[in-house]
Amino acid sequence: MVISWFLRLFPAFRWLEAEAKALREDHARITAENLRLQDRLDAAREDRTQLWTTMQESLRGERAAYQMHVNQSWQRAGAGIPYPDAPHLPQSAVPKQQGSEPVGRQGRMLPSEAVAMRTAEFISGLATRG
Repeated sequence: MVISWFLRLFPAFRWLEAEAKALREDHARITAENLRLQDRLDAAREDRTQLWTTMQESLRGERAAYQMHVNQSWQRAGAGIPYPDAPHLPQSAVPKQQGSEPVGRQGRMLPSEAVAMRTAEFISGLATRG
């Protein structure tokens, strides 16, 4: 204590003491700033991780929606289910395929067919008589 009182009599010592005090304050300020920046960095890393997870989930959802759309389009066209693991229409909602055969007349004859048949009978009758 006596030594520090004696050293304070010299202006160079007082200057060094003030410089040391200023350096300690700067160190404390820089340390606090460093901690604040470290906290911000940790928060940014956490946000980045959360955004990455959200992006992955949205990509999986987009893929599933695309596959579901393709499944439903194909089912409505009667082509089956290309993505069996993706959502698709229940079989009761899929329209049944119509046959490709024309609708029959069930024994009815068109007027032009009746005329052609009568004409053929007439001509064959004339050929057998004549």
